[in-house]
Amino acid sequence: MLKELIQSLMADPSSWTLLKNGQLQLAGISEVEHRALIDVLGSSEDKNQPMRATYWF
Repeated sequence: MLKELIQSLMADPSSWTLLKNGQLQLAGISEVEHRALIDVLGSSEDKNQPMRATYWF
C-alpha cells in the first residue's frame, strides 16, 4: 500500500507539491513519518546532480 502511495505521489506533481507545502495530509501516518517521507522523497530530486566532496582543513 505504501509503495502504491509513493508511486502515485511521484506520478502526480501537483499532489507532491501539496504534500511538500503541508497542504496535503496523509491519513494513517504520524507527523514524524510525514516529515521522513518528505525528506526521503525530496532527496531523490537531487540524485541527478554529480557527487560532491567537501573537505575540511
